[in-house]
Amino acid sequence: MISITGKKVNIFGLNIYGMILAYTLKNEGKEIKILDNDKEKQGKEILFGIECLPPKNINDGLYIITAKNENNQKDMYDQLHSYGIDNIYFLSKRDMTDLIKDTDDRIYIECLWKLKMKYDICLDRPITFNEKIQWLKLYDRKPVHTIMVDKYKVKDYVAEKIGEKYVVPIIGVWDSFDEIDFETLPEKFVLKCTHDSGSVVVCDDKSKFDPKLYKDKFDAALKRNYFYDYREWPYKDVPPKIMVEEFIDSGDHEALLVYKFLCFNGKPKILQMIQNDKHENESIDYYDMEWNLLELTQNFPNSREHLGKPVSFERMKELAKILSKDEILVRVDFYEVNAEPIFSEFTFYSDAGFEKFNPPEWDKQLGDWLILP
Repeated sequence: MISITGKKVNIFGLNIYGMILAYTLKNEGKEIKILDNDKEKQGKEILFGIECLPPKNINDGLYIITAKNENNQKDMYDQLHSYGIDNIYFLSKRDMTDLIKDTDDRIYIECLWKLKMKYDICLDRPITFNEKIQWLKLYDRKPVHTIMVDKYKVKDYVAEKIGEKYVVPIIGVWDSFDEIDFETLPEKFVLKCTHDSGSVVVCDDKSKFDPKLYKDKFDAALKRNYFYDYREWPYKDVPPKIMVEEFIDSGDHEALLVYKFLCFNGKPKILQMIQNDKHENESIDYYDMEWNLLELTQNFPNSREHLGKPVSFERMKELAKILSKDEILVRVDFYEVNAEPIFSEFTFYSDAGFEKFNPPEWDKQLGDWLILP
Protein backbone atom coordinates (compact mmCIF):
# COMPACT_ATOMS: atom_id res chain seq x y z
CA MET A 1 0.00 0.00 0.00
CA ILE A 2 1.12 3.57 -0.68
CA SER A 3 3.30 5.14 2.01
CA ILE A 4 2.43 8.78 2.68
CA THR A 5 4.86 10.93 4.62
CA GLY A 6 3.10 14.29 4.41
CA LYS A 7 0.30 15.43 6.69
CA LYS A 8 -2.15 16.68 4.05
CA VAL A 9 -3.89 14.30 1.66
CA ASN A 10 -6.53 15.23 -0.92
CA ILE A 11 -8.52 12.29 -2.28
CA PHE A 12 -9.99 12.88 -5.75
CA GLY A 13 -12.83 10.46 -6.49
CA LEU A 14 -15.60 9.56 -4.05
CA ASN A 15 -15.88 5.83 -4.69
CA ILE A 16 -15.35 2.87 -2.36
CA TYR A 17 -11.57 3.19 -2.73
CA GLY A 18 -11.72 6.86 -1.83
CA MET A 19 -13.97 6.19 1.15
CA ILE A 20 -11.76 3.47 2.61
CA LEU A 21 -8.59 5.42 1.91
CA ALA A 22 -10.04 8.47 3.68
CA TYR A 23 -11.07 6.34 6.65
CA THR A 24 -7.66 4.68 6.87
CA LEU A 25 -5.59 7.84 6.51
CA LYS A 26 -7.80 9.85 8.87
CA ASN A 27 -7.20 7.22 11.55
CA GLU A 28 -3.47 7.58 10.89
CA GLY A 29 -3.74 11.26 11.77
CA LYS A 30 -3.68 12.69 8.25
CA GLU A 31 -5.51 15.87 7.32
CA ILE A 32 -8.01 14.69 4.71
CA LYS A 33 -9.94 16.47 1.98
CA ILE A 34 -12.30 14.63 -0.38
CA LEU A 35 -12.90 15.96 -3.90
CA ASP A 36 -15.38 14.91 -6.58
CA ASN A 37 -16.83 16.36 -9.78
CA ASP A 38 -20.34 15.13 -8.97
CA LYS A 39 -22.30 18.18 -7.81
CA GLU A 40 -24.79 15.90 -6.03
CA LYS A 41 -21.99 14.83 -3.69
CA GLN A 42 -20.40 18.23 -3.18
CA GLY A 43 -21.16 20.02 0.08
CA LYS A 44 -22.35 16.86 1.81
CA GLU A 45 -20.72 15.27 4.84
CA ILE A 46 -18.94 12.06 3.92
CA LEU A 47 -17.34 10.75 7.11
CA PHE A 48 -15.70 12.19 10.24
CA GLY A 49 -17.49 15.44 9.40
CA ILE A 50 -15.50 15.78 6.16
CA GLU A 51 -17.44 17.45 3.35
CA CYS A 52 -17.02 16.57 -0.31
CA LEU A 53 -15.52 19.50 -2.22
CA PRO A 54 -15.27 20.40 -5.91
CA PRO A 55 -11.77 19.73 -7.30
CA LYS A 56 -9.41 22.68 -6.89
CA ASN A 57 -5.95 23.59 -5.62
CA ILE A 58 -6.69 23.70 -1.89
CA ASN A 59 -3.29 23.05 -0.30
CA ASP A 60 0.23 21.77 -0.94
CA GLY A 61 -0.61 18.20 0.05
CA LEU A 62 -0.63 15.03 -2.00
CA TYR A 63 -3.52 14.51 -4.43
CA ILE A 64 -4.57 10.87 -4.88
CA ILE A 65 -6.74 9.85 -7.84
CA THR A 66 -8.94 6.85 -7.01
CA ALA A 67 -10.56 6.20 -10.41
CA LYS A 68 -10.21 2.64 -11.69
CA ASN A 69 -10.76 3.39 -15.38
CA GLU A 70 -7.61 4.59 -17.18
CA ASN A 71 -9.48 7.15 -19.29
CA ASN A 72 -11.04 8.63 -16.16
CA GLN A 73 -7.63 8.68 -14.50
CA LYS A 74 -6.20 10.69 -17.38
CA ASP A 75 -9.10 13.16 -17.39
CA MET A 76 -8.78 13.67 -13.63
CA TYR A 77 -5.01 14.11 -13.89
CA ASP A 78 -5.41 16.71 -16.64
CA GLN A 79 -8.01 18.52 -14.55
CA LEU A 80 -5.75 18.72 -11.50
CA HIS A 81 -2.77 19.69 -13.65
CA SER A 82 -4.80 22.56 -15.12
CA TYR A 83 -5.14 23.93 -11.56
CA GLY A 84 -1.36 24.00 -11.23
CA ILE A 85 -1.20 20.79 -9.20
CA ASP A 86 1.75 18.46 -9.80
CA ASN A 87 1.90 16.37 -6.62
CA ILE A 88 -0.43 13.66 -7.96
CA TYR A 89 -0.55 9.92 -7.27
CA PHE A 90 -2.70 7.24 -8.93
CA LEU A 91 -3.95 4.30 -6.93
CA SER A 92 -2.58 1.21 -8.66
CA LYS A 93 -4.64 -1.94 -9.17
CA ARG A 94 -2.57 -3.51 -6.40
CA ASP A 95 -3.35 -0.55 -4.12
CA MET A 96 -7.06 -1.00 -4.82
CA THR A 97 -6.93 -4.74 -4.21
CA ASP A 98 -5.07 -4.26 -0.94
CA LEU A 99 -7.54 -1.60 0.21
CA ILE A 100 -10.51 -3.88 -0.40
CA LYS A 101 -8.96 -7.03 1.05
CA ASP A 102 -7.17 -5.53 4.06
CA THR A 103 -10.03 -3.42 5.39
CA ASP A 104 -11.96 -4.78 8.37
CA ASP A 105 -15.36 -6.12 7.27
CA ARG A 106 -17.35 -3.86 9.56
CA ILE A 107 -15.48 -0.74 8.48
CA TYR A 108 -15.87 -1.73 4.83
CA ILE A 109 -19.63 -2.16 5.22
CA GLU A 110 -19.96 1.17 7.03
CA CYS A 111 -18.05 2.96 4.25
CA LEU A 112 -19.96 1.23 1.45
CA TRP A 113 -23.27 1.93 3.18
CA LYS A 114 -22.55 5.65 3.49
CA LEU A 115 -21.50 5.77 -0.15
CA LYS A 116 -24.61 4.00 -1.43
CA MET A 117 -27.34 4.91 1.05
CA LYS A 118 -26.14 8.45 1.93
CA TYR A 119 -26.47 8.10 5.70
CA ASP A 120 -24.57 6.43 8.54
CA ILE A 121 -25.59 2.92 9.52
CA CYS A 122 -25.82 1.86 13.17
CA LEU A 123 -24.82 -1.79 13.04
CA ASP A 124 -25.41 -2.20 16.77
CA ARG A 125 -29.10 -1.25 16.42
CA PRO A 126 -30.21 -1.98 12.84
CA ILE A 127 -33.86 -1.24 12.08
CA THR A 128 -34.63 -1.57 8.38
CA PHE A 129 -34.42 -4.68 6.21
CA ASN A 130 -31.33 -3.39 4.42
CA GLU A 131 -29.62 -2.47 7.69
CA LYS A 132 -30.31 -5.88 9.19
CA ILE A 133 -28.85 -7.59 6.13
CA GLN A 134 -25.56 -5.77 6.82
CA TRP A 135 -25.69 -7.08 10.40
CA LEU A 136 -26.26 -10.62 9.12
CA LYS A 137 -23.21 -10.36 6.87
CA LEU A 138 -21.08 -9.76 9.94
CA TYR A 139 -22.67 -11.87 12.65
CA ASP A 140 -24.58 -14.77 11.06
CA ARG A 141 -21.71 -16.83 9.67
CA LYS A 142 -22.63 -20.50 9.73
CA PRO A 143 -20.27 -22.85 7.85
CA VAL A 144 -23.27 -24.47 6.14
CA HIS A 145 -23.94 -21.18 4.35
CA THR A 146 -20.84 -21.77 2.24
CA ILE A 147 -22.34 -25.05 1.04
CA MET A 148 -25.72 -23.43 0.43
CA VAL A 149 -24.32 -20.81 -1.98
CA ASP A 150 -22.00 -23.29 -3.73
CA LYS A 151 -24.01 -24.07 -6.87
CA TYR A 152 -22.42 -27.51 -7.09
CA LYS A 153 -22.47 -28.70 -3.47
CA VAL A 154 -25.91 -27.24 -2.75
CA LYS A 155 -27.50 -29.87 -4.95
CA ASP A 156 -26.65 -32.67 -2.53
CA TYR A 157 -27.69 -30.45 0.39
CA VAL A 158 -31.12 -29.77 -1.12
CA ALA A 159 -31.59 -33.37 -2.28
CA GLU A 160 -31.02 -34.55 1.28
CA LYS A 161 -33.53 -32.03 2.65
CA ILE A 162 -36.41 -32.36 0.18
CA GLY A 163 -35.50 -35.00 -2.41
CA GLU A 164 -33.38 -35.36 -5.53
CA LYS A 165 -36.35 -34.88 -7.87
CA TYR A 166 -36.40 -31.17 -7.02
CA VAL A 167 -32.79 -30.60 -8.15
CA VAL A 168 -31.56 -29.78 -11.67
CA PRO A 169 -29.20 -32.62 -12.74
CA ILE A 170 -25.50 -31.89 -13.31
CA ILE A 171 -23.75 -32.97 -16.50
CA GLY A 172 -20.24 -32.15 -15.30
CA VAL A 173 -18.00 -29.90 -13.21
CA TRP A 174 -14.48 -28.62 -13.99
CA ASP A 175 -11.74 -26.50 -12.44
CA SER A 176 -11.13 -24.47 -15.60
CA PHE A 177 -12.80 -23.54 -18.87
CA ASP A 178 -10.10 -25.27 -20.92
CA GLU A 179 -10.91 -28.64 -19.31
CA ILE A 180 -14.43 -28.70 -20.77
CA ASP A 181 -14.90 -30.89 -23.83
CA PHE A 182 -17.83 -29.12 -25.45
CA GLU A 183 -18.11 -31.81 -28.12
CA THR A 184 -19.36 -34.25 -25.48
CA LEU A 185 -22.06 -31.93 -24.14
CA PRO A 186 -25.70 -32.28 -25.20
CA GLU A 187 -27.32 -30.00 -27.76
CA LYS A 188 -28.74 -27.82 -24.98
CA PHE A 189 -27.16 -27.03 -21.62
CA VAL A 190 -26.51 -24.33 -19.01
CA LEU A 191 -22.95 -23.29 -18.21
CA LYS A 192 -22.30 -21.51 -14.89
CA CYS A 193 -19.73 -20.81 -12.22
CA THR A 194 -20.27 -22.47 -8.87
CA HIS A 195 -18.81 -19.72 -6.66
CA ASP A 196 -20.45 -16.45 -7.67
CA SER A 197 -23.64 -14.90 -8.99
CA GLY A 198 -24.30 -14.01 -12.60
CA SER A 199 -21.67 -16.07 -14.45
CA VAL A 200 -24.20 -18.02 -16.49
CA VAL A 201 -24.55 -18.85 -20.19
CA VAL A 202 -27.56 -20.69 -21.60
CA CYS A 203 -26.98 -22.76 -24.75
CA ASP A 204 -30.21 -23.74 -26.49
CA ASP A 205 -28.53 -24.77 -29.77
CA LYS A 206 -24.98 -26.14 -29.67
CA SER A 207 -24.59 -25.76 -33.44
CA LYS A 208 -24.63 -21.98 -32.89
CA PHE A 209 -22.57 -22.01 -29.69
CA ASP A 210 -18.95 -20.82 -29.89
CA PRO A 211 -17.08 -21.54 -26.62
CA LYS A 212 -14.33 -19.05 -27.51
CA LEU A 213 -16.81 -16.21 -27.02
CA TYR A 214 -17.16 -17.09 -23.33
CA LYS A 215 -13.68 -18.20 -22.34
CA ASP A 216 -12.51 -14.76 -21.15
CA LYS A 217 -15.74 -14.27 -19.17
CA PHE A 218 -15.31 -17.52 -17.26
CA ASP A 219 -11.53 -17.25 -16.88
CA ALA A 220 -12.01 -13.85 -15.23
CA ALA A 221 -14.86 -15.11 -13.05
CA LEU A 222 -12.77 -18.00 -11.72
CA LYS A 223 -10.12 -15.54 -10.52
CA ARG A 224 -12.62 -13.39 -8.66
CA ASN A 225 -13.59 -13.89 -5.03
CA TYR A 226 -17.21 -12.79 -4.90
CA PHE A 227 -17.02 -12.10 -1.16
CA TYR A 228 -15.00 -8.91 -1.26
CA ASP A 229 -17.23 -6.49 -3.19
CA TYR A 230 -20.09 -6.51 -0.68
CA ARG A 231 -18.70 -8.70 2.12
CA GLU A 232 -21.15 -11.52 1.40
CA TRP A 233 -19.39 -13.97 3.70
CA PRO A 234 -20.78 -17.34 2.46
CA TYR A 235 -19.00 -16.88 -0.88
CA LYS A 236 -15.54 -16.35 0.60
CA ASP A 237 -14.43 -19.99 0.67
CA VAL A 238 -16.47 -21.51 -2.15
CA PRO A 239 -14.07 -23.36 -4.51
CA PRO A 240 -14.22 -21.67 -7.94
CA LYS A 241 -15.39 -24.17 -10.55
CA ILE A 242 -17.47 -24.32 -13.72
CA MET A 243 -20.39 -26.70 -14.00
CA VAL A 244 -22.85 -27.66 -16.71
CA GLU A 245 -26.49 -28.33 -15.84
CA GLU A 246 -29.24 -29.88 -17.86
CA PHE A 247 -31.21 -27.37 -19.92
CA ILE A 248 -34.76 -26.58 -18.78
CA ASP A 249 -37.10 -25.38 -21.51
CA SER A 250 -38.89 -22.09 -20.78
CA GLY A 251 -41.83 -22.99 -23.00
CA ASP A 252 -43.74 -19.97 -24.30
CA HIS A 253 -41.70 -17.55 -22.19
CA GLU A 254 -38.49 -15.77 -23.18
CA ALA A 255 -36.85 -17.13 -20.04
CA LEU A 256 -37.84 -19.46 -17.25
CA LEU A 257 -40.24 -17.94 -14.76
CA VAL A 258 -38.53 -17.67 -11.38
CA TYR A 259 -40.37 -17.81 -8.05
CA LYS A 260 -38.33 -16.34 -5.21
CA PHE A 261 -39.59 -16.87 -1.66
CA LEU A 262 -38.20 -14.46 0.92
CA CYS A 263 -38.20 -16.35 4.21
CA PHE A 264 -37.97 -14.66 7.61
CA ASN A 265 -36.93 -16.83 10.56
CA GLY A 266 -38.05 -19.94 8.71
CA LYS A 267 -41.34 -18.56 7.37
CA PRO A 268 -41.98 -17.58 3.73
CA LYS A 269 -43.53 -14.09 3.70
CA ILE A 270 -43.10 -12.58 0.23
CA LEU A 271 -42.84 -14.08 -3.24
CA GLN A 272 -41.06 -12.35 -6.11
CA MET A 273 -42.29 -13.63 -9.47
CA ILE A 274 -39.73 -12.88 -12.18
CA GLN A 275 -40.66 -12.73 -15.84
CA ASN A 276 -37.95 -12.52 -18.54
CA ASP A 277 -35.19 -13.01 -16.00
CA LYS A 278 -31.87 -11.39 -17.06
CA HIS A 279 -33.47 -9.89 -20.19
CA GLU A 280 -34.13 -6.25 -21.12
CA ASN A 281 -37.85 -6.54 -20.44
CA GLU A 282 -37.45 -8.18 -17.03
CA SER A 283 -40.29 -7.55 -14.59
CA ILE A 284 -41.00 -8.50 -10.99
CA ASP A 285 -44.35 -8.87 -9.26
CA TYR A 286 -44.66 -9.29 -5.50
CA TYR A 287 -47.21 -11.47 -3.73
CA ASP A 288 -47.99 -12.45 -0.18
CA MET A 289 -48.47 -16.09 0.75
CA GLU A 290 -52.19 -15.92 -0.10
CA TRP A 291 -51.32 -14.84 -3.66
CA ASN A 292 -52.41 -11.25 -3.11
CA LEU A 293 -50.54 -8.81 -5.36
CA LEU A 294 -48.52 -6.30 -3.33
CA GLU A 295 -47.98 -2.65 -4.23
CA LEU A 296 -44.20 -2.83 -4.37
CA THR A 297 -41.44 -2.29 -6.90
CA GLN A 298 -37.68 -2.40 -6.61
CA ASN A 299 -35.06 -2.51 -9.36
CA PHE A 300 -37.49 -3.61 -12.07
CA PRO A 301 -41.06 -2.60 -12.95
CA ASN A 302 -44.10 -4.73 -12.30
CA SER A 303 -45.25 -6.80 -15.25
CA ARG A 304 -47.75 -5.47 -17.76
CA GLU A 305 -49.55 -8.79 -17.58
CA HIS A 306 -49.89 -10.53 -14.23
CA LEU A 307 -49.67 -14.27 -14.75
CA GLY A 308 -51.68 -16.73 -12.74
CA LYS A 309 -50.56 -18.58 -9.65
CA PRO A 310 -48.25 -21.50 -10.44
CA VAL A 311 -49.84 -24.94 -10.13
CA SER A 312 -47.25 -25.97 -7.54
CA PHE A 313 -47.45 -22.77 -5.47
CA GLU A 314 -48.53 -24.51 -2.27
CA ARG A 315 -45.82 -27.13 -2.64
CA MET A 316 -43.25 -24.40 -3.27
CA LYS A 317 -44.28 -22.77 0.00
CA GLU A 318 -43.87 -26.04 1.87
CA LEU A 319 -40.43 -26.65 0.40
CA ALA A 320 -39.32 -23.07 1.06
CA LYS A 321 -40.33 -23.50 4.70
CA ILE A 322 -38.36 -26.74 4.99
CA LEU A 323 -35.26 -25.28 3.33
CA SER A 324 -35.33 -22.05 5.38
CA LYS A 325 -36.09 -23.76 8.70
CA ASP A 326 -32.81 -23.00 10.46
CA GLU A 327 -32.12 -19.60 8.88
CA ILE A 328 -32.70 -16.07 10.12
CA LEU A 329 -33.12 -14.83 6.56
CA VAL A 330 -32.79 -16.62 3.24
CA ARG A 331 -34.42 -16.39 -0.15
CA VAL A 332 -35.33 -19.73 -1.72
CA ASP A 333 -35.79 -19.69 -5.50
CA PHE A 334 -37.71 -22.18 -7.64
CA TYR A 335 -38.70 -22.82 -11.23
CA GLU A 336 -41.83 -24.73 -12.16
CA VAL A 337 -41.42 -27.62 -14.62
CA ASN A 338 -44.34 -29.88 -15.55
CA ALA A 339 -46.33 -28.49 -12.61
CA GLU A 340 -43.56 -29.41 -10.16
CA PRO A 341 -41.16 -27.12 -8.25
CA ILE A 342 -37.48 -27.27 -9.19
CA PHE A 343 -34.95 -25.70 -6.83
CA SER A 344 -32.85 -22.88 -8.30
CA GLU A 345 -30.68 -21.32 -5.58
CA PHE A 346 -30.37 -19.78 -2.13
CA THR A 347 -29.68 -16.08 -1.62
CA PHE A 348 -28.79 -14.74 1.83
CA TYR A 349 -28.40 -11.04 1.08
CA SER A 350 -30.97 -9.80 -1.40
CA ASP A 351 -29.30 -7.16 -3.60
CA ALA A 352 -26.44 -7.22 -1.05
CA GLY A 353 -28.66 -5.27 1.36
CA PHE A 354 -28.89 -2.14 -0.80
CA GLU A 355 -32.38 -2.59 -2.18
CA LYS A 356 -34.43 0.41 -3.27
CA PHE A 357 -38.02 -0.01 -2.14
CA ASN A 358 -40.95 1.81 -3.68
CA PRO A 359 -42.75 2.79 -1.54
CA PRO A 360 -39.81 3.10 0.89
CA GLU A 361 -41.96 2.00 3.86
CA TRP A 362 -41.39 -1.59 2.77
CA ASP A 363 -37.79 -1.38 3.98
CA LYS A 364 -39.08 -0.82 7.51
CA GLN A 365 -41.88 -3.41 7.17
CA LEU A 366 -39.51 -6.15 6.09
CA GLY A 367 -37.14 -5.08 8.83
CA ASP A 368 -39.92 -5.57 11.39
CA TRP A 369 -40.48 -9.10 10.09
CA LEU A 370 -36.79 -9.94 10.38
CA ILE A 371 -36.05 -10.83 14.02
CA LEU A 372 -32.34 -10.90 14.83
CA PRO A 373 -30.99 -13.01 17.71
